[in-house]
Amino acid sequence: MVAPPGIGMDGDPMMGGLGGPCAPISVGDQNLPPGTVTSTELATLPPPPFALENIQADAPPAKKRRLRGLEDSGLAKLLSGLHSCLERMVEPLRKEAPTELEAPVEDLLEEFERHWRLQFDARAMGEPSAAAFFRRFPDVFKIRTIGVHTMVAPVAAPDFQEAAEAGLVRDVPEREGHTADYASGSGELIAALLANLVSEERKATGAPLPFQFAHFEVVHDLLARLRDSAHEGPGALLGTLLDPKPPAPKKEP
Repeated sequence: MVAPPGIGMDGDPMMGGLGGPCAPISVGDQNLPPGTVTSTELATLPPPPFALENIQADAPPAKKRRLRGLEDSGLAKLLSGLHSCLERMVEPLRKEAPTELEAPVEDLLEEFERHWRLQFDARAMGEPSAAAFFRRFPDVFKIRTIGVHTMVAPVAAPDFQEAAEAGLVRDVPEREGHTADYASGSGELIAALLANLVSEERKATGAPLPFQFAHFEVVHDLLARLRDSAHEGPGALLGTLLDPKPPAPKKEP
């Protein structure tokens, strides 16, 4: 196909467009075709109207964990009932040991059920164990692990309403989430493996059942501490899991 005079193919000015042929660009002694970039300077963009280093992504809001089935007033009454039972349990020991008194968590739950005719179920409220529930209220209870038992001590003259409002909804630790779930899930598998190995070894020597298996609350408390990223306590609980022993018999009053 031959274009008419003065009109290049597809209107290309280099081949004779509507405006006729374009004159070549002269640089020095060389004639370069039109459209050739002759500058050796880098193109620069104008600076942004704001400083990039001052831009900070908004942190996601902290996750919250709320106790299920309770409001402030009901939780305050529950804390008061547990605290009063614990006070009655340690009161006879004040003369013998004027220092901080404590009792096993299992004994406190039995006393609570006997006195109030109610069964305390921490898992129904969203906590894996009673020890994890008590740790939620450090202004009412003090918790520590001694290996065989998890001990709880009453705090003197606590404000139950204030403690209930502070502990009803708490922030989930930053590490808690996928990492904490992985730690808790892995801990459950490892705890089951260790318990089986210990039981098989003790069984071969003819040891009775209380010396073959640790109490299930030990595993519950261990997993709760792993989930909360606690640095104190897992070592003692792991030692109890590896060397199970029956609890000491209760002294009759």
